[in-house]
This record gives sequence, structure tokens and C-alpha cells, in this order.
Amino acid sequence: TNTNFDFQYNQNFSGNKSEISVADTYDLRRYVNEAVNLFRSYYWDNYFTFTYNLPVSKTFTWIFEDEYQQRVYPSDDPRGYSQVKLKATGKITIDKNSRARAGYTYINNDENTKAKAHKNHIFNGQCEKKYSDRFKVKLEDTYHNRISLIGNIMDFNENDATFQAIWKLRSKVEL
Repeated sequence: TNTNFDFQYNQNFSGNKSEISVADTYDLRRYVNEAVNLFRSYYWDNYFTFTYNLPVSKTFTWIFEDEYQQRVYPSDDPRGYSQVKLKATGKITIDKNSRARAGYTYINNDENTKAKAHKNHIFNGQCEKKYSDRFKVKLEDTYHNRISLIGNIMDFNENDATFQAIWKLRSKVEL
């Protein structure tokens, strides 16, 4: 048996042209025959999101996106977890053909099995330049740092940089 309850709220503010969105979803799953050893056990899940778009000027917008998720397995407690994700992004319009974005994301994964619990810090930047209706370039860089709460077995640092040159052919195929 699967049961869902969903709540959503959205409001636009004409004065500063901002927007707020709130959503909460509750999901309950019950099995007639639980089998914890087969990872088939009753659980409930709560997922909450909050988003706030705040235009500061014609060329700059703040975006705040927050999430909270909790999953509880009454008969299999070590599998339960909760996660908090806080994200702030600044979107910049440089000119008609150029834009950029910079962001920071903090994620706290609180696992019931504490050896798996960890925190994440993610820094992201992107810039895009359109040279014509058929050619644009995009550069993106993401740095991710994960820190274990117990020990260091899940710790890592990684940096991912991507460069794209997109050329749209007359036949509408993108290379």
C-alpha cells in the first residue's frame, strides 16, 4: 500500500518581482509481508522544499533553495536517514549575450548508521557567452568537498571543470 499527501504553495510579489514556493510531501509505504533482509520494509518519507527567487536588479537575482528529507524505517532503523540541503545561487546577466552564475550548496546527511553520516560543501560557477544565434560557449566549474562525521572513510575532494562549444547547424542539429 502506498499513500501520499502533498501540499504546495506559491506566491509572486509584484513589488520586488520575487517568488516564494513551499512544498511538503509525505509518503507512506506498507508491505503486506515485510522482509527486512530483502530491503522490503515499511517506511515513511517526508520531503519539504522552500524556494525564494529575489531579483535584486535587472542584472542580478538571488535564488535560495532549501530541502529537508527524512526517511524512517520503523522495523529497520539503521536504514533511516535525514538530509538538509541549503543552496544559494546568484544569477548575473552581463549583457544580452553573456550571463554567469555562482552558487554554494551545503548538504548535511544524517544517517542512522553514524559511520555513513557526512557533510558536503559544493561551490559552483558558470559563465556562458553567445556569439551568434548558432554558436555559444559555456564554462562551468564545480568543487565538491565531503567530510565524514566519524572517521575519514567517506572524505573526498573533487573538482570538475567543463568547457562546451555549441554550434547549431542549419539543419537544427547541435554539435
